[in-house]
Amino acid sequence: MDARSRFLAKFRAIVVPVLREDGFFGSGSTYRHVLGEVIHILTVQGSRYGGNCCVCLGIHLAFLPTVGRAMPVDPKKLTEPECEFRSRLRYPDAGDTWWDYGATDEEAEDAALSIKMTYLAVGRAYFQRFSLFPDHFTRVAPDSFESRTIEVCPPAMTDIRSLLALARIYDHLQNRAYARQFAEIGLQKLAKGCKAIGLKMEFEKYLGA
Repeated sequence: MDARSRFLAKFRAIVVPVLREDGFFGSGSTYRHVLGEVIHILTVQGSRYGGNCCVCLGIHLAFLPTVGRAMPVDPKKLTEPECEFRSRLRYPDAGDTWWDYGATDEEAEDAALSIKMTYLAVGRAYFQRFSLFPDHFTRVAPDSFESRTIEVCPPAMTDIRSLLALARIYDHLQNRAYARQFAEIGLQKLAKGCKAIGLKMEFEKYLGA
């Protein structure tokens, strides 16, 4: 058994039972939890160089198109890179956290135990903060966007993506005024030199709201 396979066996034995308790389903390295409109994903992502992994956390809403392909959502097949809101499992005061697969059963078990403890301390609470729609996704108004924190809005890859997601969320809720205001902020940021020019047309959809 190679190092990654040995580590994943320990992950399944130690971490997955906790995920099952929290409502996640799946197998291998990807697990999903569907709560109405809200979809949570936890994925073990191996390093391209081998030897270690990080744990990616995705949050998506069923009515949003997938990131990258802009396809309708299939909760049973959605992947973490397709999620609008993405983060990694780590303590708030820690940098990017990677776990070594280890060279022995004991080292692989230690890594899995560390992931379990980090999930219980940080990951579970993160998902719980963003588990109820619309309540947990409408705590940011246009005039408070710049001062937002992770506590009130899950992180997207960029501010532009956050603004587009918020415009889509408020449009879905038929709050056309907020959808338009978030779109206007997004266009202002694009005009200041952001390279995400392809999103301009997406924002412009909400200007007539």
